[in-house]
Amino acid sequence: MTQKILADEVVHVTVPIPRSALQIHEQAELVSQLTSERTVGMKRRTFLETLPAFEEAGGKVARLGKLRLVRVADFAAFLFALGAGERRAPSSVSSVESELGLVEVSR
Repeated sequence: MTQKILADEVVHVTVPIPRSALQIHEQAELVSQLTSERTVGMKRRTFLETLPAFEEAGGKVARLGKLRLVRVADFAAFLFALGAGERRAPSSVSSVESELGLVEVSR
């Protein structure tokens, strides 16, 4: 005999899973260019290019040789603020111009 289940009925199923099959992944506290893609979904180069704007907005960047580390929570808040239009990140061209000291002079 077959039973029909109505769409509004709730069906509970118990599936036994051994503890050895479970893996717990803790949220990372820091993100670097090596972990940026899996932590915040950002390519390494994009992460590094975003750091100057993050620092200008008051974010702290730890430097260890070539490695750049930031707190995930602070960086994510900064990214959401960028997405909301609260602060625009400078374009790569304007940031290069400012690093080289190239400014427009009005006459």
